[in-house]
Amino acid sequence: MTEKTFLFSDIYRDLNAIGCSHYIPYIINARGKGTTIKDETGKKVYMPPVKNQQTEIMQSGELPDKYDMVFTTYTQFNSPLKRSTKPAFLQKLAKDNILILDEAHNSSGDSNTGKFMQNIIQDSMGILFLSATFAKRPDNMPVYALKTCIS
Repeated sequence: MTEKTFLFSDIYRDLNAIGCSHYIPYIINARGKGTTIKDETGKKVYMPPVKNQQTEIMQSGELPDKYDMVFTTYTQFNSPLKRSTKPAFLQKLAKDNILILDEAHNSSGDSNTGKFMQNIIQDSMGILFLSATFAKRPDNMPVYALKTCIS
């Protein structure tokens, strides 16, 4: 998970740099500006599935075998009561898997996103928090205590 969709391409380029470009991401965010993953030359490498495929995957609750990981932004989970399909999908996938939270301070606090993330973090097998400003506010800290020695 990360803050903005344009970071998907940065993440892919980092994976490529360490020899992991063969992993195929499932992009939860709808098709649009920034959701297309591009390599270092600007070539389109991955796109989110079209809307009807997205809906089918989300409703199944299962990540299709052709995908190795999930890319998404925090904004996809800031209204879990209004739009429950994506949060339910991620909650199910998080169980017994590892979460990598880029710009992790966006997953914390007393917000809808923060509350949602606290639930899925508890169900995950492990978590990697990435943030240069993780402790910028006291309300950011509880999310880190769920899976670290801060607790």
